[in-house]
Amino acid sequence: MEKIFNVQRPQKKSDCIKPTSHYVRNDVLIGDWKEVQGLQAQTINAQLAAEDLDGIIIKGYEMRFADGKNWNGEVYEQTAYDDFIKSYFVEQKLNMTVDVEHGGSWDWRNVCGRVLYCEVNTVGLYFVIYVPKTYADYDRVLWGLKNGIIQGFSKEGYVDWEDIEYIFKTDGTFDYELIKRVKITRVSLVTMPANGLPFEKMQEKRKDALVFESKNKEKADTLTAMFN
Repeated sequence: MEKIFNVQRPQKKSDCIKPTSHYVRNDVLIGDWKEVQGLQAQTINAQLAAEDLDGIIIKGYEMRFADGKNWNGEVYEQTAYDDFIKSYFVEQKLNMTVDVEHGGSWDWRNVCGRVLYCEVNTVGLYFVIYVPKTYADYDRVLWGLKNGIIQGFSKEGYVDWEDIEYIFKTDGTFDYELIKRVKITRVSLVTMPANGLPFEKMQEKRKDALVFESKNKEKADTLTAMFN
Protein backbone atom coordinates (compact mmCIF):
# COMPACT_ATOMS: atom_id res chain seq x y z
CA MET A 1 0.00 0.00 0.00
CA GLU A 2 1.38 3.35 -1.02
CA LYS A 3 -0.29 6.44 0.37
CA ILE A 4 -0.24 9.73 -1.50
CA PHE A 5 -0.72 11.59 1.76
CA ASN A 6 0.98 9.84 4.66
CA VAL A 7 -0.83 9.82 7.98
CA GLN A 8 1.22 9.75 11.18
CA ARG A 9 0.29 6.54 12.96
CA PRO A 10 0.30 6.29 16.75
CA GLN A 11 3.28 4.46 18.21
CA LYS A 12 1.27 3.42 21.26
CA LYS A 13 -2.39 3.23 22.18
CA SER A 14 -2.35 6.30 24.44
CA ASP A 15 -1.21 8.45 21.50
CA CYS A 16 -4.04 7.36 19.18
CA ILE A 17 -5.48 10.27 17.17
CA LYS A 18 -7.47 9.34 14.07
CA PRO A 19 -6.94 11.15 10.75
CA THR A 20 -9.80 12.77 8.88
CA SER A 21 -9.17 10.56 5.83
CA HIS A 22 -6.38 9.17 3.76
CA TYR A 23 -5.80 8.45 0.14
CA VAL A 24 -4.61 4.96 -0.67
CA ARG A 25 -2.92 3.00 -3.43
CA ASN A 26 -2.36 -0.73 -3.29
CA ASP A 27 -0.42 -2.63 -5.94
CA VAL A 28 -0.13 -6.30 -6.86
CA LEU A 29 0.84 -8.33 -9.91
CA ILE A 30 -1.37 -8.69 -12.98
CA GLY A 31 -2.72 -12.21 -13.44
CA ASP A 32 -2.41 -12.29 -17.24
CA TRP A 33 -3.37 -10.37 -20.38
CA LYS A 34 -4.14 -11.01 -24.02
CA GLU A 35 -4.94 -9.12 -27.21
CA VAL A 36 -8.49 -9.65 -28.43
CA GLN A 37 -10.38 -8.83 -31.59
CA GLY A 38 -14.12 -9.18 -31.94
CA LEU A 39 -14.60 -10.67 -28.47
CA GLN A 40 -18.16 -10.03 -27.29
CA ALA A 41 -18.23 -8.04 -24.08
CA GLN A 42 -21.17 -10.19 -22.97
CA THR A 43 -18.87 -13.20 -22.81
CA ILE A 44 -17.14 -11.47 -19.92
CA ASN A 45 -20.19 -10.05 -18.17
CA ALA A 46 -23.79 -10.70 -19.15
CA GLN A 47 -24.81 -7.18 -18.10
CA LEU A 48 -22.49 -5.50 -20.60
CA ALA A 49 -23.92 -4.17 -23.84
CA ALA A 50 -23.39 -6.14 -27.06
CA GLU A 51 -20.00 -4.65 -27.86
CA ASP A 52 -17.15 -6.06 -29.92
CA LEU A 53 -13.94 -5.56 -27.98
CA ASP A 54 -10.75 -4.89 -29.92
CA GLY A 55 -7.69 -4.35 -27.78
CA ILE A 56 -6.11 -5.77 -24.63
CA ILE A 57 -7.82 -7.67 -21.83
CA ILE A 58 -5.98 -7.72 -18.50
CA LYS A 59 -7.29 -9.73 -15.56
CA GLY A 60 -6.27 -10.68 -12.08
CA TYR A 61 -6.45 -9.97 -8.37
CA GLU A 62 -5.52 -6.52 -7.17
CA MET A 63 -5.18 -7.85 -3.62
CA ARG A 64 -5.96 -11.02 -1.68
CA PHE A 65 -7.23 -11.40 1.86
CA ALA A 66 -5.04 -14.39 2.75
CA ASP A 67 -1.95 -12.17 2.76
CA GLY A 68 -3.22 -10.45 5.91
CA LYS A 69 -1.22 -7.38 6.92
CA ASN A 70 0.33 -5.74 3.87
CA TRP A 71 3.73 -4.09 3.63
CA ASN A 72 2.33 -0.81 4.86
CA GLY A 73 0.73 -2.22 7.98
CA GLU A 74 -2.89 -2.47 6.82
CA VAL A 75 -5.49 -5.25 6.89
CA TYR A 76 -8.70 -5.10 4.86
CA GLU A 77 -11.92 -6.64 6.11
CA GLN A 78 -13.48 -8.92 3.49
CA THR A 79 -16.55 -6.66 3.44
CA ALA A 80 -14.53 -3.43 3.02
CA TYR A 81 -15.40 -3.11 -0.69
CA ASP A 82 -19.00 -4.32 -0.51
CA ASP A 83 -20.83 -1.00 -0.15
CA PHE A 84 -18.80 0.65 -2.88
CA ILE A 85 -19.22 -2.15 -5.44
CA LYS A 86 -22.94 -2.39 -4.76
CA SER A 87 -23.49 1.36 -5.07
CA TYR A 88 -21.11 2.22 -7.92
CA PHE A 89 -21.17 -0.78 -10.25
CA VAL A 90 -24.50 -2.46 -9.49
CA GLU A 91 -26.97 0.29 -8.59
CA GLN A 92 -25.53 3.25 -10.53
CA LYS A 93 -24.07 1.12 -13.37
CA LEU A 94 -21.13 3.47 -13.78
CA ASN A 95 -17.86 2.76 -15.58
CA MET A 96 -14.51 3.01 -13.82
CA THR A 97 -11.51 4.33 -15.72
CA VAL A 98 -8.09 2.72 -15.98
CA ASP A 99 -4.92 4.77 -16.41
CA VAL A 100 -1.15 4.26 -16.64
CA GLU A 101 1.12 4.92 -13.65
CA HIS A 102 -1.66 6.89 -11.89
CA GLY A 103 -1.21 9.55 -14.58
CA GLY A 104 -4.95 10.12 -14.89
CA SER A 105 -4.78 12.04 -11.63
CA TRP A 106 -3.13 14.93 -13.45
CA ASP A 107 -3.66 14.33 -17.19
CA TRP A 108 -6.72 12.61 -18.67
CA ARG A 109 -4.65 11.55 -21.69
CA ASN A 110 -3.16 8.87 -19.48
CA VAL A 111 -6.60 7.27 -19.14
CA CYS A 112 -6.23 4.16 -21.30
CA GLY A 113 -9.33 2.03 -20.71
CA ARG A 114 -12.06 0.91 -18.36
CA VAL A 115 -13.02 -1.82 -15.90
CA LEU A 116 -15.23 -4.54 -17.44
CA TYR A 117 -15.60 -6.79 -14.40
CA CYS A 118 -15.13 -6.28 -10.69
CA GLU A 119 -15.90 -8.51 -7.76
CA VAL A 120 -14.92 -9.32 -4.22
CA ASN A 121 -14.74 -13.06 -3.68
CA THR A 122 -13.20 -15.42 -1.14
CA VAL A 123 -9.73 -14.79 -2.58
CA GLY A 124 -9.71 -11.01 -2.85
CA LEU A 125 -10.46 -8.02 -5.10
CA TYR A 126 -10.63 -9.13 -8.75
CA PHE A 127 -10.66 -7.04 -11.94
CA VAL A 128 -10.92 -7.53 -15.69
CA ILE A 129 -9.95 -4.36 -17.57
CA TYR A 130 -10.04 -3.39 -21.24
CA VAL A 131 -7.62 -1.17 -23.17
CA PRO A 132 -9.13 -0.41 -26.62
CA LYS A 133 -6.84 -0.42 -29.64
CA THR A 134 -7.96 3.15 -30.41
CA TYR A 135 -6.12 4.44 -27.31
CA ALA A 136 -3.45 6.88 -28.53
CA ASP A 137 -0.60 5.13 -26.69
CA TYR A 138 -1.92 1.59 -27.20
CA ASP A 139 1.35 0.31 -28.70
CA ARG A 140 3.29 1.66 -25.75
CA VAL A 141 1.01 -0.14 -23.27
CA LEU A 142 1.32 -3.35 -25.29
CA TRP A 143 5.12 -2.96 -25.40
CA GLY A 144 5.19 -2.47 -21.63
CA LEU A 145 3.16 -5.62 -21.03
CA LYS A 146 5.11 -7.80 -23.46
CA ASN A 147 8.44 -6.74 -22.00
CA GLY A 148 7.47 -7.08 -18.34
CA ILE A 149 7.68 -3.34 -17.72
CA ILE A 150 4.01 -2.78 -16.88
CA GLN A 151 3.63 -5.39 -14.16
CA GLY A 152 0.73 -4.71 -11.88
CA PHE A 153 -2.72 -3.38 -11.01
CA SER A 154 -2.96 -0.54 -8.55
CA LYS A 155 -6.13 0.86 -7.03
CA GLU A 156 -6.64 4.40 -5.86
CA GLY A 157 -9.23 5.27 -3.29
CA TYR A 158 -10.26 6.92 -0.04
CA VAL A 159 -10.65 5.64 3.50
CA ASP A 160 -12.54 7.88 5.94
CA TRP A 161 -11.37 8.11 9.53
CA GLU A 162 -14.48 6.41 10.92
CA ASP A 163 -13.70 3.37 8.76
CA ILE A 164 -10.22 2.82 10.25
CA GLU A 165 -9.50 0.99 13.49
CA TYR A 166 -6.01 0.99 14.98
CA ILE A 167 -5.03 -2.45 16.26
CA PHE A 168 -2.40 -2.63 18.97
CA LYS A 169 -0.21 -5.43 20.30
CA THR A 170 -0.53 -6.73 23.86
CA ASP A 171 2.30 -4.42 24.95
CA GLY A 172 0.34 -1.40 23.68
CA THR A 173 2.48 -0.69 20.59
CA PHE A 174 0.90 -0.19 17.16
CA ASP A 175 0.31 -3.36 15.08
CA TYR A 176 -1.80 -2.47 12.02
CA GLU A 177 -4.70 -0.45 10.62
CA LEU A 178 -7.92 -2.38 10.11
CA ILE A 179 -9.68 -0.93 7.05
CA LYS A 180 -13.43 -1.48 7.34
CA ARG A 181 -14.69 0.41 4.28
CA VAL A 182 -12.97 1.85 1.20
CA LYS A 183 -14.03 3.78 -1.91
CA ILE A 184 -12.13 3.17 -5.16
CA THR A 185 -11.59 6.07 -7.57
CA ARG A 186 -9.69 4.32 -10.40
CA VAL A 187 -7.50 1.38 -11.32
CA SER A 188 -4.01 1.91 -12.72
CA LEU A 189 -1.44 -0.13 -14.65
CA VAL A 190 1.89 0.33 -12.91
CA THR A 191 5.53 -0.60 -13.42
CA MET A 192 6.41 -1.30 -9.79
CA PRO A 193 3.71 -3.22 -7.89
CA ALA A 194 4.21 -3.08 -4.14
CA ASN A 195 3.11 -6.66 -3.40
CA GLY A 196 4.21 -8.71 -6.40
CA LEU A 197 2.20 -11.94 -6.25
CA PRO A 198 1.24 -14.19 -9.20
CA PHE A 199 -2.53 -14.75 -9.20
CA GLU A 200 -3.13 -16.43 -12.54
CA LYS A 201 -3.89 -19.79 -10.91
CA MET A 202 -6.16 -18.34 -8.23
CA GLN A 203 -9.11 -17.09 -10.24
CA GLU A 204 -12.78 -17.40 -9.46
CA LYS A 205 -15.42 -17.20 -12.15
CA ARG A 206 -19.02 -16.11 -11.64
CA LYS A 207 -21.87 -16.36 -14.10
CA ASP A 208 -22.76 -12.71 -13.59
CA ALA A 209 -19.97 -10.43 -12.46
CA LEU A 210 -22.03 -7.54 -11.16
CA VAL A 211 -24.87 -9.23 -9.32
CA PHE A 212 -23.64 -8.21 -5.91
CA GLU A 213 -23.42 -10.56 -2.97
CA SER A 214 -21.05 -10.77 -0.05
CA LYS A 215 -18.53 -13.55 -0.64
CA ASN A 216 -18.09 -15.35 2.67
CA LYS A 217 -18.34 -18.93 1.41
CA GLU A 218 -15.77 -21.08 -0.36
CA LYS A 219 -16.28 -22.06 -3.98
CA ALA A 220 -15.44 -25.20 -5.87
CA ASP A 221 -14.44 -23.48 -9.08
CA THR A 222 -11.64 -21.22 -7.82
CA LEU A 223 -9.23 -22.42 -10.48
CA THR A 224 -11.62 -21.89 -13.41
CA ALA A 225 -10.00 -19.54 -15.92
CA MET A 226 -12.09 -16.79 -17.48
CA PHE A 227 -10.31 -17.10 -20.82
CA ASN A 228 -8.62 -20.03 -22.47
